[in-house]
Amino acid sequence: MPTHAFESFVKTNHEQLRIADTSVGGTAPFRAAAHCEPFRLASGQGWWLYPPCDFSLVWNGNDLLWLHGEANQWLPANNLLLGHMANSSQAFSCTVKGTESVPAIVALPEPGYVQLWTGLVCTSDPEWCTLTRPVPNFANPLTYDVLDGITETDWWHGPILLNIRFRRTDEPVRFRSSYPIAALHPFPRQMLTTSLFKHTFTKAHSVSTFTTAMSIRESDRPGGYSRASRKRRRDQPCYDKQSEV
Repeated sequence: MPTHAFESFVKTNHEQLRIADTSVGGTAPFRAAAHCEPFRLASGQGWWLYPPCDFSLVWNGNDLLWLHGEANQWLPANNLLLGHMANSSQAFSCTVKGTESVPAIVALPEPGYVQLWTGLVCTSDPEWCTLTRPVPNFANPLTYDVLDGITETDWWHGPILLNIRFRRTDEPVRFRSSYPIAALHPFPRQMLTTSLFKHTFTKAHSVSTFTTAMSIRESDRPGGYSRASRKRRRDQPCYDKQSEV
């Protein structure tokens, strides 16, 4: 299995990274968590990334402002340095000299777009990249989007950057250190070449394949696909019992 090595350039009193949870931190609907294997597998992939502190952002259509913790004064954040953010919030500190002058929040030239760095750097095994995306199956915020991105962390060992798009102006967006802001996933480099993708598209002529697939379902007992999927994984030589948690 590929290895991703994460380094943090900040010191906090909370987790900055944790393995994804199939129950989506306890927020998943019971039926989905108990019986829907596609939901569970998608939710449990990769890692969750957390902000270094509690803070809020607001975009007024021209400028980006931020508010740390329980403060009551909005401050400019068009180019907010990591050291300034740490000193103002008092919730984390920079651990490596020189990173204080690295931007933590940057308003991009495109209106309503922001780039955010939480203080983490990632190095991955050769031929493996890192996919950044919204946390799967978490309730999406109504005020902003986390954009998907793939970083070639097998050769570029720089910061894991998040690109955020505001949906509304003049409405504060709160980021909490206890709530994941994005998810990170291992991504094989060979998948970057779209010419490798192959598919066929034909008109169906028989219902037999469909009938066979649906035969694992029981009308009075939900979760037929989930049971079959888990049994297949248990029968594999490389089965990891912890993956079923």
